[in-house]
Amino acid sequence: MKQNIRDTLFTKKRGLPEVVTLIVYILGVSVISCFHEPWFDEAQAWEIARCASLKEILFHIPHYEGHPQLWHLILMPFAKSGAPFEFTLSAVNITFCAAGMALLLFVSPFPRIVRCALPFSFFFFYQYGVISRPYSLMTFAVFLCAMTYTDRSEKPLRYVLSLILLCAAQAFGIVLAGGLCIVWLSEIFAQHKSEGSLISVFKDKRCYCLLLIASVAAFLIASIIPAKDVYFQGVDYSVGERLAMLYKLLVIPIDGLFGVYLDIEAIKQSTSGLIATSIGGAIILAAMIAICRANKKTLTFALPYFMFTLFGSLSYFSYHHLGISLLYFIFIFWIIIAENGEIALPKFAFKIKEKVDSMLIRRLAAVTAAVIIAVPFGWTVYCCVQDILKPFGPRAVAEYIKENHLEDKIMLQWHYEYKNIPEDLKNQMGADMSEYYTAQNRSDYTNLIGYGSTLSAYFDRNVFYNFNAAKPQDMYMYYKYPSDSEVKRDLELWKKHGYPEYMMWKCYIDKMFPELPEDFFDEMYEEIARFDTHMFFKFSDEKEVIIIYKLKDEYKTK
Repeated sequence: MKQNIRDTLFTKKRGLPEVVTLIVYILGVSVISCFHEPWFDEAQAWEIARCASLKEILFHIPHYEGHPQLWHLILMPFAKSGAPFEFTLSAVNITFCAAGMALLLFVSPFPRIVRCALPFSFFFFYQYGVISRPYSLMTFAVFLCAMTYTDRSEKPLRYVLSLILLCAAQAFGIVLAGGLCIVWLSEIFAQHKSEGSLISVFKDKRCYCLLLIASVAAFLIASIIPAKDVYFQGVDYSVGERLAMLYKLLVIPIDGLFGVYLDIEAIKQSTSGLIATSIGGAIILAAMIAICRANKKTLTFALPYFMFTLFGSLSYFSYHHLGISLLYFIFIFWIIIAENGEIALPKFAFKIKEKVDSMLIRRLAAVTAAVIIAVPFGWTVYCCVQDILKPFGPRAVAEYIKENHLEDKIMLQWHYEYKNIPEDLKNQMGADMSEYYTAQNRSDYTNLIGYGSTLSAYFDRNVFYNFNAAKPQDMYMYYKYPSDSEVKRDLELWKKHGYPEYMMWKCYIDKMFPELPEDFFDEMYEEIARFDTHMFFKFSDEKEVIIIYKLKDEYKTK
């Protein structure tokens, strides 16, 4: 009986369990997606697809969004035809997720227990399945690359087309595909050199295929090079940020693959935490490199992976990008097993096994490993349950606006920063900086209104009069620093509406109406509605409050 169970779990055959797994996965993601409310970046992509022209999507918007055009192009026909926002966005995302999971279940060489468990892990089920972003497309592309990798020399075009899809899916996909192409090109040259026919490398059809992907990648890279005025929260090169780069480079595998959740900001402030996590990450990377070396895949793993981590560290990296490390580890193990039939372990692994002869230690190690591996499935359950119980919030806000007929009467808070504040005061707890918190010392970024995109997706037109006031047909946020003339123009357009009848959060209108006293807000406005918002990642709940204020009656005539 025990042997039969083991054979069932670890078989490489495909059958009913895989079919059931795929059906349960699709149904599960679909059900949770009915409760999930799209976050800002989900709604932003939909609004770009709905409002922007084809020319803008191809040649202008990528310079500000930072990723290729394909996701917007896929959404465009649905968004422009008036398809329902939440349902359609989820349906498109789930389609690519299901395709990726089908490859994993029916094509990958992993044992059945791995193939049937992975779809329900945190990144594949919730982060890339429920949350609709280009990472579903990237997941499908990575698995296509793994499927076509083994026959890349005999059928190079299939592999190259898979890499092109990976490039078009996401900026990180360009980096990974670039690394894989460099490794492949080095292998092609090495093969021709060993055969004594180096000159004939230029007649190799694989090189022409690589030239094809290089051309596509060049276009995509040129498309996403940040514009000079792009609003970009990137890395500043302070000592703290350099330490954060080290953290990201060394610790990504721990946070992405195993049941660990690391707070970057907390670790940066803790030397012991930075050292401990860096050592842990370095051990994981060293073990991975040793495994790849034993299977002759060292360069295939190391070059693209370190290009990915360096790109993220030096440009932009967010928590949801951790799943890319999981994707690439799966890719490496996939191609190793596909080529060799198994994963060869390094010699030191057998030496450790021989030295640890205590059954108790082995069982403790097995239990610890099982717990660490199981935690990502706990993340899935937590986030899904919380998504059902605690809504993100904008859906209810949009309904409130519709029910109370607040369209065209409400002002959204925009992004602003106070300048000329001495550095010593910024870092001083409880410092009195009231003299700097003035209208004259404030930089207003009038086009940076994130909730404009999030909420506008629930309306058939722009109902917020200060959101893209000069071009109200655009219902997505412009990721750019506005010029002084643009800010002045926007403030003048807003001023024509008089004192805002309704506000979402406190809006500082003192530049438009300089006659207002310093404490105008508390005197003139009253709270009429409050909405709790929640965003989930692993076992964390990022909470926020949306507050709507109303102008008091005695000020409406002014």
